[in-house]
Parts: sequence; C-alpha cells; structure tokens
Amino acid sequence: MIDKRKNVVFDDTPRQCPKCGGKYVFQGAGRYVCENCGNEVYDDFGKVRAYVDEHGPSPGIVIAEATGVSINKINKFLRQGRMEIPDGSGEYIPCERCGEPIRYGRFCPACAAYLTKNLSAVLTSADIGEKPKRAMQGKMHTEAFLRKDERR
Repeated sequence: MIDKRKNVVFDDTPRQCPKCGGKYVFQGAGRYVCENCGNEVYDDFGKVRAYVDEHGPSPGIVIAEATGVSINKINKFLRQGRMEIPDGSGEYIPCERCGEPIRYGRFCPACAAYLTKNLSAVLTSADIGEKPKRAMQGKMHTEAFLRKDERR
C-alpha cells in the first residue's frame, strides 16, 4: 500500500519522484535514482549505510538520531545480517536463545548448531522428499502423479 503523502510504500521503498513524477530505479544498498531527472533518495537501509560509510561505525542510538531511522529498524538490519557490529565494540546484540553477545544475526554459533541438530531430529523420512534422478522433458506424464504403490 502506498502512502500518498510521502510517495513511498509502507516498507519505505520509494516509488515515484516528487519532483518530476518519474519512477525510481533501485541502484543497490538502499539507493534509488529517478529515471527521468536523476533525483537520488535512500530507503531506511540506505540512510543507515550512507551514515556509516561517511562517519564510520557508531552506536545505534547515534545512527538513529542522525538518520531518523528507528533503533528497532537498525536492530532488524543487524538481525537480518545486512549490517554488523565491528569487533571490539562495547555493545553487541544478544543471541535470541541464550543471550550471548553476537555481532549480527539471530543466534550465536553454539545455539545455531543446537537448533540445527534438534530440527533434523524432528524431521521424519516422510517429510524429506526425493529428488528425481532425471527430469521429465516435454509432455506431462500421468505416471509421475501416481503413488509409489500404484506404479507397475
């Protein structure tokens, strides 16, 4: 859904240039350029990235105040692995399982290994499909849709 007052979708992706009405084209790293007039804008990730590129690593609260991007959104970028806290910083984000400090992501390596192991224990052989040995080419074959015990 588009917020007409700001010409952005609620996910903060700019769509239409307020200067000329042209369409914004994504350039990478949260940067968008109008295809008609060249007007340049940034989404929230682009604002944070531009700030860090210009000023170097800074505490989240400083970045939030300087860019207008909420601290929650900055934490979301860290959780998604789109940004990371430099080694040697005084503050880190906690692992969602054990609370151990991590630089980015959701889980520390130990918890990720634990969760991966436990997830594989939950899966049964019926949950895991078999990859075809050869892919069918051309027309659809009804045999492909028969259960194993119906094939002869």
